[in-house]
Amino acid sequence: MIRFRALFAQGLRRSAPARLLMTGAYRRVLVEGNATQQDRDLVLTDLANQTGYYRVSLADTGDAELRFAEGKRFVMARILHHLRMPREIQQQLEDAARQEQLTNTEEGEL
Repeated sequence: MIRFRALFAQGLRRSAPARLLMTGAYRRVLVEGNATQQDRDLVLTDLANQTGYYRVSLADTGDAELRFAEGKRFVMARILHHLRMPREIQQQLEDAARQEQLTNTEEGEL
């Protein structure tokens, strides 16, 4: 079973409806407590992408920028530590987050 994938289908990726879906997923996960599995997967994929968890900092990255990037990655590492997902699911999350980063590069941030 594939749980994690690119957040939205092509053509819907960076649209107003996509932003509404993402906002709704975050609210259901973090505030309302009635999240679906899809909501949880969307939020985890977005967090993995936004924190840069699966990216590396280059050698010429400045000190402040490096500290900021590592701080973001630490937050995601903490979340994943407590979730203890099977390796197969972790790999799907990584693939989805990397796909979202490519989409950000091509189409802009959500």
